[in-house]
Amino acid sequence: GTYWREPLDGKGRDVKEPMDDMETESYVSKASGPSLAQMADLRGEIAEEVASKQRYFRMSYGNGTSCDMTGKPRETEVRIFCGRPDEPSHIASIEEVSTCKYIIQ
Repeated sequence: GTYWREPLDGKGRDVKEPMDDMETESYVSKASGPSLAQMADLRGEIAEEVASKQRYFRMSYGNGTSCDMTGKPRETEVRIFCGRPDEPSHIASIEEVSTCKYIIQ
């Protein structure tokens, strides 16, 4: 079978557990220790773009890899806007708003 693997047990080891109650073979990762959201310093909220007044869901990720320029962890904000049903989902832009700080929308 296949496994969904994530090294989240706090020691860099893959932890996985099969789920037998489904029709097809599926596996789910289980871990002890900090969650991926905690390790990435993940935060989310509803926000509004000032110019267009369009609302979006904003997720902020901190604690990224060390920036070569500043020595501080990289930060990324992901903005998810609701599109029209006839439009495919897509990434509209990726912008470095300041050194090692990014916005993806």
